Amino acid sequence: MYAAVGARFLVAGLFVAVVLRLMQRPVIPAVGERIPLALVAGLLYAVEAICFYQALRAGSAVSATGVLLCAPTVMALAEYRSARTELTPAIWIGCGLTASGLIALAVAGGSGAIEPAGLAWALVAAIAFAAYSFAVPRFMDRTSAVTASVWSSLWVGMTVGGVGVI
Repeated sequence: MYAAVGARFLVAGLFVAVVLRLMQRPVIPAVGERIPLALVAGLLYAVEAICFYQALRAGSAVSATGVLLCAPTVMALAEYRSARTELTPAIWIGCGLTASGLIALAVAGGSGAIEPAGLAWALVAAIAFAAYSFAVPRFMDRTSAVTASVWSSLWVGMTVGGVGVI
């Protein structure tokens, strides 16, 4: 399964790289941003992908995706912890809605059910994705987001695909 997921990331990254090349835009990140982006994508984003697919094994796609989508709340809390933002009423409401959604998914039955292990995998995926999203802008000043997405896709593809081959 992970070899196929890795291949999906590789194909997507190569496709966007070709489009960037045809548009005569940079395909490779700026010097000094390549290695950090490769490490962050190869580790954090790959962990997100692997954990998400593990969550799918223990629950429905709806439930796993629902849990993964709590990543923006994790991001808001990370921004608060780094003293970059205040906890506004909107953030508190968002946290409350996220928590109530997670509880609903945890106790749901039927086709939308997710096992506790799947819930844990999906939460780790959300945290990893939030950490990736939080980390990348901290060191990426000169590379466009599209070029960074190519680089990320290729490194995630190699990492997750490598896990699939092993």
